[in-house]
Amino acid sequence: MIEAGEAISGLQRCGLSQVTTRTWTFEEDVAAYALGGWGAIGVWLQKLEERHMGAFRFPSSCLSDDVVDLAAATLQAASLPVSHVVCAGLITDPDKAELLERVRHLRFALDAARRFQAACLIVIPGRLLGQPYQAAFDNACRVLADVLDELPNDSVRIAIEPVTDVDFANTTGRALDLVERLDHPALGVYLDTYHGWHEQDLYEQIARATGRIHGIHVADGRPDSRERLVPGDGQIDLDAILAATRAAGYRGTFDLELLGDEIWRIPPLDLLTTCAHRMQQLSLAHDVPTAGRR
Repeated sequence: MIEAGEAISGLQRCGLSQVTTRTWTFEEDVAAYALGGWGAIGVWLQKLEERHMGAFRFPSSCLSDDVVDLAAATLQAASLPVSHVVCAGLITDPDKAELLERVRHLRFALDAARRFQAACLIVIPGRLLGQPYQAAFDNACRVLADVLDELPNDSVRIAIEPVTDVDFANTTGRALDLVERLDHPALGVYLDTYHGWHEQDLYEQIARATGRIHGIHVADGRPDSRERLVPGDGQIDLDAILAATRAAGYRGTFDLELLGDEIWRIPPLDLLTTCAHRMQQLSLAHDVPTAGRR
């Protein structure tokens, strides 16, 4: 069993995305995060598919009820809230057969997130795949509208995460275009400091997202590196970004998400000890009263 070391106080508003400890199993993550005092976990469906994650790939399996139920029971036993589930999407595909499979997986992922009592499911809509931007936009809107119409009242929310590595909905502004077009209370955005910090209008877009920010991934970075870095080891003004989300009404967790060869060479316990202290400092600087958090 993984030993978590001494719990660090002040992490109630700090979550951990499971890819950060890629070599651990789902069960090891849950135990270590809970014992370490972290306030939430970001569940990666890929880790439930593989147990020990390899290189990133988009999850595709509609896992069995037994797998989902066991994961839900593990989370419940640890009293570890789920801030988000990663991920579903690829709903821009013009190929009808492929699109049907992606919609099927999206519905599965929403149900799994509901059973985990997650705050939201992250959706990465996909790529252009040779289409004009408007065609991909319309495809994504049709799928999301259908799925949103089916959501029960107790369902989790859907959060569009802009990812710079793709060519569709890859900025905060473009993700918000989708959200505003559909204008559904369960639909919002999931910000990411690593993906968003280069955007010239980032703070304007965060203000535009007021009331629609479902979460935020935290990582540091440098212009000369594609690695996600421990907060404080790079050049991203994390304080300014988190202050902007607070001004936009965000009261949820700050979820550390680190990945890359440089990060994964660090022993996970050493990495989490350093990250816990850095995230504690960030969280305390931007904390708000518990009442009214979302």
